[in-house]
Amino acid sequence: MKRAILELGGNINRLDTALDLFKQYPDALIIISSEGDPKGCIEKLKAAGVPRDQFILDYQAWDTVTNFTTTYSLIRKYRIKELYVVTDLFHIPRSKAICETVYFGCNIKKDYVPHGSNNHKEPIWYDRKRSIVWKLFGILLYDKKVKDQRMPAIQADSKLAEELLKSYD
Repeated sequence: MKRAILELGGNINRLDTALDLFKQYPDALIIISSEGDPKGCIEKLKAAGVPRDQFILDYQAWDTVTNFTTTYSLIRKYRIKELYVVTDLFHIPRSKAICETVYFGCNIKKDYVPHGSNNHKEPIWYDRKRSIVWKLFGILLYDKKVKDQRMPAIQADSKLAEELLKSYD
């Protein structure tokens, strides 16, 4: 069975939970979506003994909706049938609403693996609507200010990760 662990960036400590999950499923592909601190991320992967061909650092997303829409093609490309989404406990309801919409009809078993214990509430309705519009029409609705604010750091992280991965053993 083709498995993937999708770690939603934004909290480098989520990677610890993803790596614990990798110990259970060592055949899984790890996809890390726009995680900050590329050096720390790569060091954790290397220390855990994750082979270079079993992880992808994807630096296209700038928010939770784009964590899923930008990795959609990777999930399809690798014919993933079982997806483990790793994010903070408080973030699971919103992530689940988005994931279930984006991957609707893809015949993928999804499981949501919490990191941490903070369970405050996040609004879901707006991102659910954004996901539905993307799924139905291929149109990504987003706040341009948020994207413009976040993308320079994400692009810098992507460049740094690219350089660091050249020496990954």
